[in-house]
Amino acid sequence: MQIPPSQTATPPDPVVLLVDDEKPFTDLMGTLLEQGLGVRTHVFNDPAEALEKLAEVRPTFVISDYRMPGLDGFDFLREVAARCPGLPSILVTGNALDAETIARRMPATLLGVLFKPLSWRDIAGIMRRNALLA
Repeated sequence: MQIPPSQTATPPDPVVLLVDDEKPFTDLMGTLLEQGLGVRTHVFNDPAEALEKLAEVRPTFVISDYRMPGLDGFDFLREVAARCPGLPSILVTGNALDAETIARRMPATLLGVLFKPLSWRDIAGIMRRNALLA
């Protein structure tokens, strides 16, 4: 079942879905995105739970960690893309990833890969460059 995207060229009210199994990271980054960018942020520490809530959250942008138990970030983002075609995303990781792995596994909707440690400003830059923030 595909979920219609809730995005427009410049969404008036961006909604971020943030998925990472490290709760301290999601708590901090979720707060920083909300306070720094003024965007609604839905935080999940389990990718399977995030997929279950995808239709309810209706994000305009997805941020996923790469290495998570049960479902890695590439598989998670491919599933998100299958359910919400065209929904843009980024992958964050604290692990080394080579360009070949990224090119081979990335979904078409992946806008970039950011390496930890990172700042909410890094995410904001990608969102602005892709007209996801005013």
